Amino acid sequence: MAACFEIFSTWDDEYDKLQGLLRDIVKKKKEDMKLAWKVNPTHKRLQARLDQMRKSVDVAVAIFVEFFCNLFDVFCRMLGWPIKILLWGTL
Repeated sequence: MAACFEIFSTWDDEYDKLQGLLRDIVKKKKEDMKLAWKVNPTHKRLQARLDQMRKSVDVAVAIFVEFFCNLFDVFCRMLGWPIKILLWGTL
């Protein structure tokens, strides 16, 4: 997933460079020529979906960690283990 976001970032950077180059060309010609070159990047939908998936995975991991910590606390209370000792690994 990280490689995809790196590609998207490179694409956006290169697209901005190309837009700047085309603006400079139009300015040098000094004509009333509109910049008709417009791209509708279809990868933006994929980029948005991957970003949404990455955020939902982060949320799912956070929920799992919270559930695990709560379950661990319950086991420690049931077994009578002091939680601080277990967290420091000195039991």
